[in-house]
Amino acid sequence: MNKTISFINDHKWLLLLVTFFVCSKLLFSHPTNDMIWDEAVYITIGKYLYSLGNVGLFEEIRPLGLPLVLGLFWKLGINALWAAKIIALIFSVIYLVMIYGIACSLFDKKSGTLTVAILMLTPIFWKMSYFVLTDIPSTVFVLISFYILLKNKLFLAGFFASLAFLFRFPSGLILLVLYLSTGYSSVKKIFSITTGFLLPVIPYFIFNYASYNNVTSNIWHALFRPFILALWHQGNPAEAVSGHPSYTILFYIVENIRQNWLYLFFFVGILFFFFQKKYTKKDIVACFLAIVLPFIYYTSIINKQLRFSLLFLPFVALISAYGILSLDVGIKNILSKKYKKEISAFIIFLFLFFILLHGYNIIKSTLPVHEKKTEFVTNIQNLFENYTFSGTILTSHPAPAVFVDALFAGNYYSSQQIFDDFVNSADVNMIIYSPETYWCNLSDSLCYYENQKILFALLNNFNLIYYGIYDNDALYIFSKNMTIPSYKGIIPSIPVNFEKISLAENPYASDFAVVVRIDDAAAIYREDQHNGIWKFNEFYAIVDYLTKNRIVANWVVIPNDILEMNLENKSFLEKYYNNHRESIEITQHGYDHYDNNAFSEFAGLSYDAQYEKIRKGKKILEETFNTTVISFVPPFNKADDTTAAVLMNLNFSAYSSITSDETNTLGMNSLDETFSIEKDWKSGKPNLYTSEELLSIFKELSLSHSIFVFVIHPHSFETEKDINTFKDFLLYLTQQGTVFMKLSEAAKWQHYRSAVTLLMANQTIFINIDDKYINEADNFSKQLTLLVKEDGVYNFSGPSHVNVKNTGNKTITFCLENICKTLMPETLEQYDFTQ
Repeated sequence: MNKTISFINDHKWLLLLVTFFVCSKLLFSHPTNDMIWDEAVYITIGKYLYSLGNVGLFEEIRPLGLPLVLGLFWKLGINALWAAKIIALIFSVIYLVMIYGIACSLFDKKSGTLTVAILMLTPIFWKMSYFVLTDIPSTVFVLISFYILLKNKLFLAGFFASLAFLFRFPSGLILLVLYLSTGYSSVKKIFSITTGFLLPVIPYFIFNYASYNNVTSNIWHALFRPFILALWHQGNPAEAVSGHPSYTILFYIVENIRQNWLYLFFFVGILFFFFQKKYTKKDIVACFLAIVLPFIYYTSIINKQLRFSLLFLPFVALISAYGILSLDVGIKNILSKKYKKEISAFIIFLFLFFILLHGYNIIKSTLPVHEKKTEFVTNIQNLFENYTFSGTILTSHPAPAVFVDALFAGNYYSSQQIFDDFVNSADVNMIIYSPETYWCNLSDSLCYYENQKILFALLNNFNLIYYGIYDNDALYIFSKNMTIPSYKGIIPSIPVNFEKISLAENPYASDFAVVVRIDDAAAIYREDQHNGIWKFNEFYAIVDYLTKNRIVANWVVIPNDILEMNLENKSFLEKYYNNHRESIEITQHGYDHYDNNAFSEFAGLSYDAQYEKIRKGKKILEETFNTTVISFVPPFNKADDTTAAVLMNLNFSAYSSITSDETNTLGMNSLDETFSIEKDWKSGKPNLYTSEELLSIFKELSLSHSIFVFVIHPHSFETEKDINTFKDFLLYLTQQGTVFMKLSEAAKWQHYRSAVTLLMANQTIFINIDDKYINEADNFSKQLTLLVKEDGVYNFSGPSHVNVKNTGNKTITFCLENICKTLMPETLEQYDFTQ
């Protein structure tokens, strides 16, 4: 009892602050069906893990620490949202207690109390303490690791550093702080820290290997796959900050001071740090390292969110408190002793005034907005109770997976990709589609149009069984099962740009435009590095058929293969290309197609290394074929932003990969693979689609595509039947009036098309073209076709050339000033308003 009373007396200010914090949280927190996006993801991953993959939703890029905690409550039958809020409260309290303990160890209790008070007056901490995200829990383990470091228990410090990493990957930077603080000279200390760190991490690596070994190229990719994929997310443009370049560097400094001006004293603390020679104490230096390392990392990436600063903010608050108290002592020492009490009283008055003025506003402004989502949750739960849905459910929003115990697969990056997966996957019978999920630049009207186009394709071809709003996002639930009663409620009008008028999405208003991409054309090695596999007869049969049928194609050539090729085959390629230049485009496929241990030839290499390889490869192709190479396909369908910068500087203008390649093409025209003749690869052997399967896939994709990139590898063709499958499919495309295009032409067209906006007012059609295309607008507008769906008289304003096609069943009249022409149904008229 005496010890308890003594403890309370010693730490009464901390207990008062924490009590106030907990009471405020309990007073204002009332979880119903409220949660934010990432909370839903962590809850559903927890369900997935504890159900052994039968329920929930799994995202590879997420660390598993928090889901393992949340999923346990679900497994025990406890309401997941209530558990999440309680866990958030517990971690937030520990967050405050641990930095208090660190402050007491480094300085004194007065510093600890002031540090806690500063954090509690920081809106971002107060706000994020309402949500069970990884920021605060992972930082809790960082703080525990740091505190244990101060006690010189290095094995345990490494152990808790590992937990920080498993809760949030960047929090693993605390391991580097531990190493730097102990010094590399002590092998025993480094070994102790490393052993502690590996203890929790090794089971995680085993889990990764078991989960990803079958979908990656080597053991390292499997072990580090979540970490590698998470690294890509650091370039998320949706979370980039805009403004002067200096603002992106100073973002975390400016925004935290803007939230709480007490952090200005951090710089005062730095001054006293040097004046008082604190840099001689390794524990104080470690405190600064815990700030500097994560600050540098988060400042260097594109994805910037203020909540990320919660990783180093406790230490910033600690140095700020140190600065305030040191300044207080300094002022007292300078002034007369008789004013010490008055100065202290004045400082306390200012601090209390700040708390009264600022504290209430912080609590009020950071409270979560509790929306009434009960109706949405009840409706989808009833839907799943009344009907049986087999297979995996595709979703572009994680919330439904929290409230329904079913297996979900998420896709948040490509509306086109989730649609294709829904159409092509036999075991997928339901999709939850939210157009708002797919981020678009505010100036990219075509992006918004594409998302709405996918919604139209779903509405027109599948059964809408529910519509609702969650967190201001519209969620449409579609099923392939047409026997389920369709949704009878009110669906708001869908803001599509063109109801009567639209622009054809490929040149000449053909139904389809196709780019035939022959990857590894003339390849003499595979990824397994076995030489001499170029199947000349199969390659010749393919290209000869294309040429005879006037089908344009891209030869995607690995430059190093040209160097290793015998003179006879090389001579054939040169002559064949020179005789058929009009129907062949040479496209560069990396340099040698070797994996640089990132399942990519280029990703992760320096600018100079990439530049030299790509420049050398471009020169080989241009000298061999006597042409200018402007299109590029990255080996393994993966590059990085450095690759794009190199390509731009080497005058490439077209880039083609796959939709999951998140490389920022920096203005290059991009057109990715739509589908391939290869179904899959097993034991290094290709498994090709049949003619019927290709036809079925194409028909399904045509619901949402008008330009296709069809990819083949000549060395995939094992038999004459395989070649005939290819020929039969191309014959079908030809019979449909398909236009075949070179990659650079199609990519440039699509990029131009994205810069053309269409407006309509009072029966007048306006075509606006981005100023940067004004010099080439005339040529492109000759391929631009207006599709008019309803009868009427239309006026026109725009480029001098345009095609107009009447796609309705009645006549239309099309006018420029006083010149009018009448178009019959299903007719196309070419207009040249310069004549």
